[in-house]
Amino acid sequence: MSAWQAVPGAAGVEWTALLNRPNVVNANAYLLRSPEELVVVDVGSDPAQVARLGAMIAEGLGTRRRILLVLTHCHYDHIAGLDALPLPPGVTVHRCMAAVGAAAVERGDTRLTLAYAYPGATLPRQRFDAHLFGTATLPFAARLDRLELDEGLALPRTTIPLAGGAALELLHTPGHSPCSLCLRVGGLLLLADLPAGATPGLAGLAGWNQPDLVHSLDAVARLIEGGGIALCGVGHGAVTDPATMREALLRARRAAAELGDIADLDDARLAALRGFALDMLEESGILFAAIAARIEAVRHRLDLLEDQEAASLLARAVDEEALDRTLADLETARLRFRDGQDPDLALVLKAAAALPRPERLLRGGRELGAVRPTLARRADALLQLFLGMVRGLDLQAPAEPADPAALVGAILSEIAAAADFDPEALLAAADDPHAFARHLIGRIGAEGTPRDVAAEIPAGLPAVRVAPERLADALVTLLETAARGGHRALRLTAAAEAGGVVLRLCGTPPMQPGDLPPRRRALLARLLGAGADAIGFAEGAFTLRLPLAAEGCGYRPASAALDSSNRRTTFCPS
Repeated sequence: MSAWQAVPGAAGVEWTALLNRPNVVNANAYLLRSPEELVVVDVGSDPAQVARLGAMIAEGLGTRRRILLVLTHCHYDHIAGLDALPLPPGVTVHRCMAAVGAAAVERGDTRLTLAYAYPGATLPRQRFDAHLFGTATLPFAARLDRLELDEGLALPRTTIPLAGGAALELLHTPGHSPCSLCLRVGGLLLLADLPAGATPGLAGLAGWNQPDLVHSLDAVARLIEGGGIALCGVGHGAVTDPATMREALLRARRAAAELGDIADLDDARLAALRGFALDMLEESGILFAAIAARIEAVRHRLDLLEDQEAASLLARAVDEEALDRTLADLETARLRFRDGQDPDLALVLKAAAALPRPERLLRGGRELGAVRPTLARRADALLQLFLGMVRGLDLQAPAEPADPAALVGAILSEIAAAADFDPEALLAAADDPHAFARHLIGRIGAEGTPRDVAAEIPAGLPAVRVAPERLADALVTLLETAARGGHRALRLTAAAEAGGVVLRLCGTPPMQPGDLPPRRRALLARLLGAGADAIGFAEGAFTLRLPLAAEGCGYRPASAALDSSNRRTTFCPS
């Protein structure tokens, strides 16, 4: 938007904005004007936007002789254009920011400003004459108090009177950063990056604080709930209505409440996440494309069977055109970031935002059974692993002592059960077109699930220490990889080796090193929380090394109780 509009509930005040699609490279900028002053809120970092903002300031200033330049916080994408912003001569300019952020910019703090996340970034050389919520006296008339919102829920507030009777309220809302501000004029509320404070890739950045964020989200959601807000603007993205914003704040609050153990997202972890994000974008693109192809194959089979009820049911559940667009977007993002066109932080955020989208689009197809359970499981495991890595949470799933034979048997039984076809259930549903359609979709969708898998596990193997769910995810991925590579008669064996038990997956024809790409091998090792050698290749087989349980753990392997005359236990799902 660029046209000036009246601010609801603030007589004589108008506003306009330069809005961007959500990204971490450049922030929105807002302008407000009363009869005697112009308020500029953030400037962004894009040179074209900064030049445009300067022109809008010159046009909007008119005879006004005072500019309040307010920075919502000190992050680089909001402040980078300060030095380049053209301001008219002969005008009093008050540069305002919360004291901790103003001090960070003045001393060139690359950590708190997040300049470390933007290669080649140069911080603006600015002095701020209004250190808000600090100890220094402000250079203009203002009232400092606390906005009481509920019992035990309040926000520090600085109120600046504007000509014409309106007032600019600056609310200290730390959490996303220690210097974060929200601004209110009449019915217009500008929340900067507060709603995104719990976003994977933003949570954990320098200055992020979980208790402060939870408090700020609670308080601003309560402020909106109290009424009087008509429009809500943010630091990145479109202006929205108060009901939508309140729901967004409550969602963010729920997410933030679960992030108490998050790790700092510093430059070293950002660099590590960059490679992981690129691997995830490539692997997920392949995986979701395979899932989309399965859904298309199911749809084609239904067309051949001329079952319109089932075809319509699947079409309503999965928007194939939207899925195609999303997969293309994933690939475009991967290529853009692979070529180094955007900073690492942008890559991590893009991946964290984009990777869940195909899963959401495919959810209906999964619920109908059009997606093989093994494929769905791989997608879930990788997505949760990546989001956990971005959040910096403890990725070590609870490991426990387990018997290798029982563990592998349970995993293969689960796969077999997911692929089982119950003809009696299909016949029983024949009189209900909708139920029959669901059964038919599930039957077709289960085709291709690895079923002919034999496991020959010697009795008496030492107990291993693993997270069963993580092992299942890794083993399913290996089985899917082998099956997709054309290998049949898959067979799992196990042997005790120094320091662990090694599972070997072989098939016909024998596996080749290229059948398991290094990218996938590394992702599986991450999934298991193990070293790079946990997943490997040897003598025509994939190998998976499981660490031994600690001696004296009191665990007695179940396989020791098997009939001693049967030295091998075979699980053959059929």
